[in-house]
Amino acid sequence: MLKKYPLALYITWIVALAVIPLPLIVLMNSQLIADPVNLFAYDMGILAYVWWLVIIFLSTRPKWLEKYIGIPSMYFVHASLGIAAIIAATAHKFLSFSFDQPVKTTGNIAWYLAIIGIIYAIVFMSGWLVDRFNVIRQIKLKLSKIFTHQVSIWIHRLNLLLILLIWLHVHLIVRFSRMTIFMTTFDAYTYIIIGYYLLSKFITLFKTNGTVVVNKQIAPHTQQIVIKLDENDPSYQAGDFYFVSFRNSKSIGREKHPFSVTSAPKNNPHEVTFTIQKLGDFTKKIPSVRIGTRVYLEGPYGQFDRVIRKLPQKQPLIFYGLGSGLAPLLSLAEEYGDQRQIKILWSSSQNNGLYFEKDLEKLKKNPNITVIAREGRFTEELMKNELSAKEIDRGMYFIVGPAHVILNVEKMLRKLNIKSSHIIDERLTM
Repeated sequence: MLKKYPLALYITWIVALAVIPLPLIVLMNSQLIADPVNLFAYDMGILAYVWWLVIIFLSTRPKWLEKYIGIPSMYFVHASLGIAAIIAATAHKFLSFSFDQPVKTTGNIAWYLAIIGIIYAIVFMSGWLVDRFNVIRQIKLKLSKIFTHQVSIWIHRLNLLLILLIWLHVHLIVRFSRMTIFMTTFDAYTYIIIGYYLLSKFITLFKTNGTVVVNKQIAPHTQQIVIKLDENDPSYQAGDFYFVSFRNSKSIGREKHPFSVTSAPKNNPHEVTFTIQKLGDFTKKIPSVRIGTRVYLEGPYGQFDRVIRKLPQKQPLIFYGLGSGLAPLLSLAEEYGDQRQIKILWSSSQNNGLYFEKDLEKLKKNPNITVIAREGRFTEELMKNELSAKEIDRGMYFIVGPAHVILNVEKMLRKLNIKSSHIIDERLTM
């Protein structure tokens, strides 16, 4: 990840970890008289609090930041800061002491909330651990019937309660309340971040920017939906994705879900096609969305198009789609098929069949595009037979699909001596 976006991502880390907390730490250490152990404990508390504020800011998915580091990197920073914050908060809890009961109570409740939140996030909202251990993944799948996406969203919003408790905790400490400059700065941090978060949510609460014009089933477990963007809405790039929210529909909730674009903007920049697998509680309700339903699309987000534009013209592109993960790669193939040599590899489950067959048949007519599709995964031997020496040595690989499968695919590609720097992925489980 750092190799792909070195400067922007390093700057993001430095700003989040050190630059933003630094003014509060300097003010506190210059105004408070205490022994080194207590000062360190308070420093840890400040770091934890500021990092939680940054987490809330990142949860708004600011477009200007996504432009430089991408959504996957933003999520990675978000998750890593959560772990760092709980470590710092734990150090603060066990190194500091107070006789004041309200101070102790608010601090303890906040810490327990943080522990519950980080455990829940690791299991249900982040694929980093779950996708590497099959047993944990199976447990998650069984529990996901109870802890639905909507439940996860509300549990994630407990971060706001966490912030409120810590804010109150600090205000209740008499020694801190007397440090006027520190407390003013502390409050400014809190009000600015929470205000920005609430404003961003309020602005999009009633906003719509598209209309459903097509909603059809293309396979037993796959639905295709077309949304016409409003005239003033910005067009998208090939391979992008949106967070989609259906409005005023009695059959489906308003919560946002990420879906990749299947269509190519060169054909119609103001009409977006999504191909969706009906696997979860939300996606199984997609067929019930009526034509004419108004939609809010947050985005577009995506890095694939930007990466391809910077690559040498003659560098081979290999698009490897896993199930519905082929969707954004179809968009890219159609957009760049007249300009570049592209090989498409698609593996679909036997239960679902080759439901993208019509789209692939259309692409096969382009002499620059080679298509290889099969039911079931590509083995190492099959992959070795399908890739040329030039593709192995110089090709750039774009892989989209379930995170736990992508991890195995990338391991297989590395065994074929394909450089890690030549592999870019988009994981459908975040």
